Amino acid sequence: LASHSRGGLARGARDVLRGGACPHGGPRPGEAPPAGSSVQADTGRPLAVLAATPEGARAWQERLQAWCGSDCEVLLFPESDALPYQSQVPDPSTVQQRLSVMARMSGLIPAEGLTREQVVPIVVTSVWAAITKTLEQEAFVAASHTIHVGQEVDLGALLAQWLRMGY
Repeated sequence: LASHSRGGLARGARDVLRGGACPHGGPRPGEAPPAGSSVQADTGRPLAVLAATPEGARAWQERLQAWCGSDCEVLLFPESDALPYQSQVPDPSTVQQRLSVMARMSGLIPAEGLTREQVVPIVVTSVWAAITKTLEQEAFVAASHTIHVGQEVDLGALLAQWLRMGY
């Protein structure tokens, strides 16, 4: 963040992340916060914020969301609560949140309520969550499919697809 070309994002993020209030009390009504507009305008790419701890990641996510308001999408990619080689079953809500972020980053889920200029997300995660092995993007996209309410499906083909996916 500190090397961001416009400086506004870096200054504001440093202030917010040091535990202070949003810059100048937060954005004024009708004023676009620098984070959303600056990151998307300058890079057109998602921004990853890496925190040392899961608690730090949640704090970053909350502060950035408060700072950005509705002008950008701040996604939390949580750590898995199940350790490798442990027989513990991961929390379904954590799995769902991780899958949702992966789907959003893969373009499978559109941004809700955002304009085209605002669709570049900020993904906040902890070191542990970032290094935890997960599916490769190609495998994730290939195994994804959507079933809509009222949609007719071939049950045999659907079950065969789910078996190929590992269910």
